[in-house]
Amino acid sequence: MAAVDLIGLRTMIDKLPLGINTKIGEGEAGISSGEIQLLSIVRAIVANPDILLLDEPTSGMDAQTEHRVFEAIAKAGVGRTVFSISHRLSGIIDADFIHLMQNGKLIESSSIDELKDENSWYALYNKFDDLSWNNE
Repeated sequence: MAAVDLIGLRTMIDKLPLGINTKIGEGEAGISSGEIQLLSIVRAIVANPDILLLDEPTSGMDAQTEHRVFEAIAKAGVGRTVFSISHRLSGIIDADFIHLMQNGKLIESSSIDELKDENSWYALYNKFDDLSWNNE
């Protein structure tokens, strides 16, 4: 429950029919995709890994839920290495180092401050955050 409290899900869990013992999944208690993602982060905290690997942690979420998930990732990432993979620039979490890939090739790799340089690929596409750049 300490992990639940850290991520801020106590109220949501308390409202479930069987609280922490409520089954969650298809045909079970209905919770949002953001809440499912937050529960996944709780599970990661409980497992206490040295490394968190996040694949599209905020895919399909509205801005408010995305913000909440990023806050949870920041809390869960304390003392851990976090790798976050995203096709959207808004999916890049507060990172010490970012590697940008295009068609399987590394095209830019640097700190966020260096990537904000006007001439960087990141700076150009950051203006168009909703672009999908998988196949460009």
